[in-house]
Amino acid sequence: MSHNQPDLFGETKSVSAPKLPNPQHVRNRFIDFLAQMRAAEVWPWDEDRVEFLRETVWPQLYTKLADQAEAADWKAQMEAEAARLERASVKGA
Repeated sequence: MSHNQPDLFGETKSVSAPKLPNPQHVRNRFIDFLAQMRAAEVWPWDEDRVEFLRETVWPQLYTKLADQAEAADWKAQMEAEAARLERASVKGA
């Protein structure tokens, strides 16, 4: 057996750094979400999507930014718009 060939059972594992997304891609996602939210008088998505975005997508995106101050700023903007939409949704109910 050649020494250059990887072991069939994976005993020699290469450790690679986790792949981080391009920070601009993350920013663009937040810009898109905020644009949709700011253009809407009530939530632009159904309840299930809002829950998924708020509980899964946005928290995950915050962790993808290396600068925690920037992440906190995006979070504050998202929460401010979410609060506005929540108030509008209650009024319209």
